[in-house]
Amino acid sequence: MRVFLYELRKLFNWKVLLLILFISFLFYKLFLSFYFENFPNGRPAKDEFMITKEMINKYGHEMDEKEFQHFKNWYKQKKDEANAYLKSQQDAEKLGITTYEQFRQLDLTNKQYADFHEKVVFVDQADVFWELQAFENIIEQYESKGRDIESYTDEDQQERVKQIMANNDVNSVFPYLVYENYNELTRFWTVLIIISVVMVTCRVHITDRLNNAISLQYTTKTGRNLFSAKLLAALAATALITTVQIVIFWFFYLGNGTQAFFPLSINSFYNFYYFWFDFTFEGYIITTVIATYIVAIVAALFSVFFSRIAQNYITLIGSLVPIVVLLSYCTLKYLVGELFAILHPLMLTIGTFLVLIAISTIFIIYRMKQEKLVDLI
Repeated sequence: MRVFLYELRKLFNWKVLLLILFISFLFYKLFLSFYFENFPNGRPAKDEFMITKEMINKYGHEMDEKEFQHFKNWYKQKKDEANAYLKSQQDAEKLGITTYEQFRQLDLTNKQYADFHEKVVFVDQADVFWELQAFENIIEQYESKGRDIESYTDEDQQERVKQIMANNDVNSVFPYLVYENYNELTRFWTVLIIISVVMVTCRVHITDRLNNAISLQYTTKTGRNLFSAKLLAALAATALITTVQIVIFWFFYLGNGTQAFFPLSINSFYNFYYFWFDFTFEGYIITTVIATYIVAIVAALFSVFFSRIAQNYITLIGSLVPIVVLLSYCTLKYLVGELFAILHPLMLTIGTFLVLIAISTIFIIYRMKQEKLVDLI
């Protein structure tokens, strides 16, 4: 235990921690801040977000056909508000625009119409016109649910869409903009975790080699178990880094105000993705967190292995950069980002996880056997 704690302390060198803080800050500014600071992003996205929240209050987690008729009546009330607004505007009266339908069909190549449209929507920012766009998007998606089945050419994908259409999950009012925001944030944050983990764990053996301490270590009784102790220290450091990073992520993410959507199914008519499993949003979040830990552990195992066999930092960096790039690419594409979306074959996702776990574990087992041979020399 004493050796384990010593090795763990060695990994968290203050210079490395400062470098991780700097990279994290840079990563946040480049890839993450936009999704925290600009959610929902513009209009009518903001209006869709607020309306779907109100839909949860009115209809619960799902909207059936009867409730959909109520929703369309709600839309009609908003149109009446828009009509009243137009009738109160002298500019509209001069242009002969008295109804929302006329406003929708304005010929924006006509300068007078274009100027009036810009004044109402962008200068005055009359809320009702933005809200009506959001209502129309929701109505269009509800009425066309399931019609995109032909866009999937694979039989398994089509069968999965049919299953989703057959149950009530598809009536979920979970919006795409909430999923898109979480998806972008979690996949980039996981890449940051991969980089942080590799930066810390890659030092587990290389520093001893550069200090010519390895040959001396193997002359001691403790040295016989040093590889295992260092491996455990690296895994503990990985768990700690990943947990801290996830806690920081949630500190920021809760500010986006999406908690009302946690119990909703993400296989929704208003989400542009379908998934291989019947996830609620909170269930999907838990699944992505588990996936993040798996990817982080795989990164650590590769990092420990190459740290042991590399002769210097140049060799170590040259070995680990392709690993980090590969893991980051898979993470962005389908291991965390768009996790279990039917856009990607189910066996591709599961198979990639299994292959990465198997290869990294085999590398470590092989190295542990080699360490026993070193003991015998």
